[in-house]
Amino acid sequence: MKSAIVLVASVLMLSGCGYAVKPYVASPDNAAALKALDFPPLAVGAFESVPPGLKSINCHISNTVSADPGFAAYVRAALIDELSRSGRFDAASPRVLTGRLDVADFNSSVLLGKWVLSLTLANTRGDTLAVSITHPFTGNISADKGCERSAAEFVPAVRALIAEAFRHPKFAALAK
Repeated sequence: MKSAIVLVASVLMLSGCGYAVKPYVASPDNAAALKALDFPPLAVGAFESVPPGLKSINCHISNTVSADPGFAAYVRAALIDELSRSGRFDAASPRVLTGRLDVADFNSSVLLGKWVLSLTLANTRGDTLAVSITHPFTGNISADKGCERSAAEFVPAVRALIAEAFRHPKFAALAK
């Protein structure tokens, strides 16, 4: 009987669940930053991640935080959303930005959590711009709640990453 209880407890402990990141919501601050820049509408090409195809990140022992279809695709869609809301997106534009999500990782400790994101954008001329952010958030003593919070905090982390790109002194030149 004791071994059956241990087995059931082990299965329950190891069969954790996953947490999906929330849908992206564009930022009015990012729209204002874009409107202050001088560049024509542009297209957004392919985005990749390091490692390739990154769709989920382990969280504690038995959980994951995931983005469908992947973290790089999520950042790409967020960038398109921000550009579209500012009238700066044109899928047919010959000016195309591509991206590589170099780092997408988080820590969800008891007291403090943080997302660390790094993105390299490139234009069709081969010019690049690399930006990085660390987005801190309040952790949780519960592993499940910490993972849930990590998933929820991905949206503001991506907003901050995109803001960092838009506010970079070289972004307007990259987009031209």
